[in-house]
Amino acid sequence: MPEQRRFTLAPKTLALLLSDLEAGTPRQWYWLEIADALPAVTTTSGKVRFTEKLLGHVGFTLSWPWLQRQALPGIGLYERVLRPVWRRAAEITGDGALCAAALPALLAGFGRLPALQAFLVWLLALFGCIWQGWRFSRTAPSPRIVTDEEEAPGPEASVGLAGQLLAADVPPTEALRLVVALRADAAAAWPALLPQWPELAPPAPTAAPRFVLGASGWLAGTLPVALGLSFLPAPFGLPVGVAAVALVTAQCKGRLSGGLVLLAGLIAFALGRLGHVV
Repeated sequence: MPEQRRFTLAPKTLALLLSDLEAGTPRQWYWLEIADALPAVTTTSGKVRFTEKLLGHVGFTLSWPWLQRQALPGIGLYERVLRPVWRRAAEITGDGALCAAALPALLAGFGRLPALQAFLVWLLALFGCIWQGWRFSRTAPSPRIVTDEEEAPGPEASVGLAGQLLAADVPPTEALRLVVALRADAAAAWPALLPQWPELAPPAPTAAPRFVLGASGWLAGTLPVALGLSFLPAPFGLPVGVAAVALVTAQCKGRLSGGLVLLAGLIAFALGRLGHVV
């Protein structure tokens, strides 16, 4: 049987779509130039409309893992501002997994009922996700207001990327060289383009996607334990839940972090048994 392909868009189609989503910014011209250099490939209109609505509502920050998998030339422009946000979300997942593994394991060591363990883990998951989302959203910078004089001209002005660079006081020969390099290899050219045109840099993620990432990261590290304790018979719920959050943590942060979650659960259970015996 043929291997099932993931949901993808043709590079030219995606570049044009990103250009529309970045309308009014220098990145609109960046993506138009890249799209013009890419070969045309037929893409179903329904697929394009679905992706446009999805990206329009979700935004670049939350859709970053999917955008990375598209292998679109030049998408690395967004990596500098989006990768740290996703790295922090992975750290929140690891923190949640450690808490969700240690708390019920300690209670189990003391001989407390699984119902009490599940109740406390649910509280940890629900209130923790709100707290982590709020904390993460507070790190968002204040949005910069773009005046009419600063707003980039639309495509109807037909100034092109070269015209934008000239307006940014880039020498004509250097502007032409940068445009040619971008069309030839966008992935290698954008790092040289950014110092010449700092306005091209994407803005930092706003508070809303940071809140979503912080909250969902915490839930990813705590919900498996809560669900395991709630729906699996004792004593299987706790070990299955801890193993599940360890796998999630290993996927987000690596095997060492996943092993640390398992170790934390074992140590907490051992301390609880020791305290119960003493």
